[in-house]
Amino acid sequence: MKTTIDPNLIGPPVLPGPLEKTDPEIVSLVREAIVRITTVPAETIEITAHEGWVVLEGTVNNSMQREVIEHVARHSEGVHGVVDLITVDSKKIPLKRSLQEEDDAVLTSIIVVVVLFSLTAVAGYMLWKKMGW
Repeated sequence: MKTTIDPNLIGPPVLPGPLEKTDPEIVSLVREAIVRITTVPAETIEITAHEGWVVLEGTVNNSMQREVIEHVARHSEGVHGVVDLITVDSKKIPLKRSLQEEDDAVLTSIIVVVVLFSLTAVAGYMLWKKMGW
């Protein structure tokens, strides 16, 4: 005998946890993503949410930072839309110190590579000359 299941008795599939993020969860996710992805200090951007709509307010150094922040917010989990009220003022906000330190480290690395390349070239020339090639 074949058993049939009445779909009315089963109901919709039950997923663990709520499907929608709460507004405080959305604000937290957006703030974490902005801090992780951008060079903008978290305290310079005010983030609020209402029914999944995120409002961004604050000041950044350039339009690229503004666009990246809006993109990050728009693609964060639970966000239905973004209202971008961020203003651009290149003289107002310093970059994170860690980024400046990273720039120094990159510059140091470039100098080391150039010096090593120069030493290798000199050693190669000296060997070439000694061997009479």
